[in-house]
Amino acid sequence: MFGGRIPNYYKYADHMRPKEYIEKVRSRQIYDPVLTFQLSNDFHVRKVMMNYLPNDEESKHCATLLQWDNIYYQPPTTDYVDKKTTVRVGLVQWQMRPYKTLDDVFELLAWNQGIGFFSSEIGPSALFQAYKLIKNGEKQGKSWEDICSALREKFGEKNPEMQVLN
Repeated sequence: MFGGRIPNYYKYADHMRPKEYIEKVRSRQIYDPVLTFQLSNDFHVRKVMMNYLPNDEESKHCATLLQWDNIYYQPPTTDYVDKKTTVRVGLVQWQMRPYKTLDDVFELLAWNQGIGFFSSEIGPSALFQAYKLIKNGEKQGKSWEDICSALREKFGEKNPEMQVLN
């Protein structure tokens, strides 16, 4: 569940309530750059939230409470499960801010770790573990050569736990 802006609502707010605006976006009578995308990707509007962002004049301070059902989510189990060999990352940019570096993306993932479904998939992945190894090495003042050596040792083909794709 999360909140989503409706930035074109200001064009219709003087003669249309938010609920009607959402229905017209859903039926493709109106285009909204945020909500149209979300509805097209199986997000479901559950509620209209008033006074959501105090400075959001475009949305007239309204937002949608959206739900996205992660069809790939599997509840934790104690049964033996093979290690995941792929990582699926869903990324939504807050207020459409571009990410300049990979650090920006992983900082968001680290902040979300343990909160939602996205983090439960990325947290135990080899990609995230490699990122944490790099960052810990940098914090410890290790040289780039030492960090690369540690990466090769942990994730390279000589490690029998790693599956190397050709």
